[in-house]
Amino acid sequence: MTKRSMFHTEPEPCRARAEQVAEGILRIVASNPGKMTYHGTNSYIIDTPDGRFILDPGPAEDSAHFEAIVENLGGNPAGILVSHHHSDHFGAVPGLRERTGLPVYVSRAFPDDAFQPDGFLEDGQRIAGLTVLHTPGHASDHLCFARLDGVLFTGVA
Repeated sequence: MTKRSMFHTEPEPCRARAEQVAEGILRIVASNPGKMTYHGTNSYIIDTPDGRFILDPGPAEDSAHFEAIVENLGGNPAGILVSHHHSDHFGAVPGLRERTGLPVYVSRAFPDDAFQPDGFLEDGQRIAGLTVLHTPGHASDHLCFARLDGVLFTGVA
């Protein structure tokens, strides 16, 4: 057994297809595997009291991933959450907002002045039943989102 296989034991995920990973949570994995993204960037569609939110729509260049997100937003889409500005998490946001008309929420520390979000999020704020946690380190604008049932969305892969 190689060192790599000792630590990387999750099977290859299906890509461009929603998979339920917990109650009210769908995961769609982008086709951008690599040392920084592991199997690929995870996008989450989260059922909330306010409707469905998409967290981290993924890279702009993955059209199959983008279409899977649109297809799985369902009849009650409510908004787009961004964990941080890196292109593998944020890249599809402008196109998704244009296609769906959904509002986009980013960290108050979001560093891209060219993009105008619909709302800024701050540490401790609540949005759609999720608690916003400002966790700089991976990126200065990095946010995690916590659900009351103990689920934590970290936005790192």
